[in-house]
Amino acid sequence: MERLGSTFSHQKRFGQYFSGDKVAALLSLLLPQGLKYGSIIDPMAGEGDLLNAVTSKATKNAHMLGVEIDEPVATTCQKRLPQADIICEDAFQSKAVITEKGWDLVITNPPYVRYQLQNDDNSVMPTGSTIRNNLVALLNKLPYLDTEEKQLLFQITQNYSGLSDMAVPSWILCASLVKTGGILAMVVPETWLNREYAKPIQYLLLKSFDVLTIARDVNACWFDSAQVRTCLIVTKKKKIVPLSETINEKTLFIDLGAKLVGEHSLVDNLTWNGLSGEKALIGLLASKEDSADNNFAVESRNTVSLFPQMMASQRKPRWVLPGDFQTQNKVSQLPSELDGMLNSISKQAYMTLGDLGIHCGQGLRSGANEFFYFRIASETDSKYSLYTSKWFGRRKTIEAPKELIIRCVQNRRQVTGLVANPQALETGVLYLQDRIRPQDFDVCTHNAARLYKVLPSTLSDYISVAEEYKNPKGLSFREYSAVKPNEKKIDSLYERFWYMLPQFTPRHLPNLCITRVSSAAADCVYIPQLKEDPIAVDANFVTLWGNSQESVKISLALLNSTWSKCCLELLCTVMGGGALKIEASHVRKLLFPKLNCHQLQRLLDYGLTIVKDGKITPELRDAIDSTILDSFTDAEGSLVQIRALLRKKLNERGAKYEL
Repeated sequence: MERLGSTFSHQKRFGQYFSGDKVAALLSLLLPQGLKYGSIIDPMAGEGDLLNAVTSKATKNAHMLGVEIDEPVATTCQKRLPQADIICEDAFQSKAVITEKGWDLVITNPPYVRYQLQNDDNSVMPTGSTIRNNLVALLNKLPYLDTEEKQLLFQITQNYSGLSDMAVPSWILCASLVKTGGILAMVVPETWLNREYAKPIQYLLLKSFDVLTIARDVNACWFDSAQVRTCLIVTKKKKIVPLSETINEKTLFIDLGAKLVGEHSLVDNLTWNGLSGEKALIGLLASKEDSADNNFAVESRNTVSLFPQMMASQRKPRWVLPGDFQTQNKVSQLPSELDGMLNSISKQAYMTLGDLGIHCGQGLRSGANEFFYFRIASETDSKYSLYTSKWFGRRKTIEAPKELIIRCVQNRRQVTGLVANPQALETGVLYLQDRIRPQDFDVCTHNAARLYKVLPSTLSDYISVAEEYKNPKGLSFREYSAVKPNEKKIDSLYERFWYMLPQFTPRHLPNLCITRVSSAAADCVYIPQLKEDPIAVDANFVTLWGNSQESVKISLALLNSTWSKCCLELLCTVMGGGALKIEASHVRKLLFPKLNCHQLQRLLDYGLTIVKDGKITPELRDAIDSTILDSFTDAEGSLVQIRALLRKKLNERGAKYEL
């Protein structure tokens, strides 16, 4: 996406990913045809791309307002749009956004600012907590919100996750500014469909908007250097309804490929029914019929199916109003594309990995890999010889007792096939729990000192050199934000030191793992854990562990099935370059057809075969796939469809997969 501003850090802090004329023109085309708007606002106006694109849809004396927090950008916007009022303010505090009845059209590209950056009290950009407080105050001032609307907006505002990026409160602000019957149009990353923190927004949309149209940038080509695909969303404000009344609502879902992009617009090369370019798109929108070729696909989907895991939880989320949780959570839903393909199987029951006793998390994040991680040069019965990182000296080695180093799977390249071989792992992590340097006994609490032994001199010296080293930013390892919590003190005395990683838990020493960023179809690797010789797994992986080895082996088979690969393609986020980003939350959402004891026994046998052979053959995958689909009326036909859908999704992001 295009980034403008004085410096990269400034752009990043302000979330400046400006829309550009082509994206703005496409969003304008998606608005309901024939409507004119007497009031239009962009609360995060940037340089005015979106306002400029909809000027032709304004009535003669329309009130057009742009709000922009960054003064130089606001000045540029005003020069570009003399017919509009452009003010330099924080939209969450602006009195200008408040009207008697709300706005006819709210259109914006909200800033993408990660929660980690919303913590600088000296910045012009407000902090995350300030934004939340200002949003609550603003909602109280909107005169047209009835009691039910306010209750919903307050419930969501006060309870959305503190880990949310700034787009979440921006969504809430924009939704609150639209009058009933008005239009809300947004430019957002595709992640809004599947990120955990976006669930309150999905709930808000279902409750108080008709989601008319979603257009998706299939090949992540609408913005320069895009990290994720872009979505354009057009919705119409309605009176709040119970979730039970949204079951049959429809949304027109449009996929647009890179080959449609031309010199003048993002759909220059679109052809349909004898029409081309923007006229073809308008025709497609008007027809509301399913249609597709190699470069585009239009499909009418059940709106609720776009958010299949919105309430996939055992407990009611705090942002949900009473009554809605039970309604929505009665039936778990598959991702919409898979659900639509299998819609004839209406009574199929599903299960999650959690139902098998499998837990998901993320692997080891040391906070300073260049200190804690070593490459193993050689070993004896009792010691490792370890290559150190460049900061300690190029190609230098140190020796360490084996009990202080744990072998680690750091990346997928270190595992051949689907089973990790401990002896082939070249990465070791420094894991000190009961050893400290001699000099550190002097600054220990009395109780801690009794528990510790003295570190070997080689590692003591290594740590001492590390304390003197400064990285290019002038920080020592112990000053790294993710390393600081390792230290535990009582008054001025230590109980634990910065070089002691927290005690490993099952998520650090898992039974299974899946690469978090994958260029190919996702697969699952088995980690043979032995109490006397454990294997750690890096944060580059989603990690899984189970209550029993039987459940682990069954899950190994399930997670290497065509079904699993297809679901992950549909649930997860496609990044720039076509890589698939998989989070633990995605894996927890996976639904599998509910299996009986005989089917589970077969999958256990298949999992054991994978562990024994270290790989999966096409014949074995066929057997796993057939078992998973056993209960389907047309298991063979369903498998053909699922494989075709998997190929389609892999082709869209440029990944390869041998079936």
